[in-house]
Amino acid sequence: MIALAKVMEKRGHSIRVLVARSIDANERYLVDDLTDYGIQVDSLQWDGKAFGIRSFAAAVWRGRRAIKAINPEILHLHCYMIEQVVNLGFPLGHLALVTLRTSRPQFGSNRIQHRVRDGLQRMFYKRKRLWLAALSGALANETVKGLRLGNKYPVVIPLGLPEFWFSPVLKMAERSLDLVHIGRADANKNHILTINALGILARRGLKLDAVLGGKGSELNRMRKAVSDLNIDSHVHCVGNVEDPESLFRQARIAVMPSRYEGLGRSCIEALASGCAFIGSDIPAFREVLGAGWPGPLLSPEIPKLWADALEHLFMAPDRIENLGVVGRARVSGTFTLEREVDDYISLYRRMLESSPISQAPLAVGV
Repeated sequence: MIALAKVMEKRGHSIRVLVARSIDANERYLVDDLTDYGIQVDSLQWDGKAFGIRSFAAAVWRGRRAIKAINPEILHLHCYMIEQVVNLGFPLGHLALVTLRTSRPQFGSNRIQHRVRDGLQRMFYKRKRLWLAALSGALANETVKGLRLGNKYPVVIPLGLPEFWFSPVLKMAERSLDLVHIGRADANKNHILTINALGILARRGLKLDAVLGGKGSELNRMRKAVSDLNIDSHVHCVGNVEDPESLFRQARIAVMPSRYEGLGRSCIEALASGCAFIGSDIPAFREVLGAGWPGPLLSPEIPKLWADALEHLFMAPDRIENLGVVGRARVSGTFTLEREVDDYISLYRRMLESSPISQAPLAVGV
């Protein structure tokens, strides 16, 4: 989906921005909240799943129509495929901002598809009139190093959650779930480790009521593992989760044994919901949790460590309560949507001030 956002009169300054994104709640909230500042939002569909020459050409054509319709001063891009629509379809170099959202372990890979992707991104990101933002300092550092961008360092703008995430939450004793793990059902999100840890605990006599949510390529494997370990009476793989807030608010503990993350939206949602959080020891989570985090951060490869940590927590209910309080306080003042919106509008202004030529409408032929 390409969403068109026309930003009007934010504190006396009119900025015209085209926000191009995938169908993803991560950006939906940002675009929706900008409406409070006078944004009008429209959308165009494109075939992202079957992205070939024909759909690429269609995306370029629709993008050109969109640009002609609103004459944006800034193109704000949130999706790799749309980055390449602009990179290859708009070679003249419009003023653009790319938000880096996802970490990946393939930097430096010799596989041809990875080398082509890295080369295209490097070419695009080094454009003089292109700015970069990143969800975390860890992701910014990884991208600069992986793509050899030199001194072109992204502006760090962490994602923010809508206000409803910070409404009052239940105390731990009032919650109905012991554990929740929400994320795409893929190898990176590592639900299998959670299942194996829960299997270890069941053999020790500790049966935790758990929900594992997320759709993806690993879902059938997850359900088979739960069945093979004979823990399907209390461990449930529910597939797609439409309302993660409700699940997090009913859970005492949230786990995320991810192998890599750009920032970890589910981590922030779990903390905002008052869950005690156990995560993998990766840069993104360390950045979110900050120095002195009192909870465990563990290797994403050793289920026994996770089983031991969970058993220890359930033997000390006061510690679960304390981790929930500390985690919620950690994100409440920092990871808000209001702050994210203000950060982006400030960045838009910086971009325009440094590129006065962008004040003129963008001339685009169709």
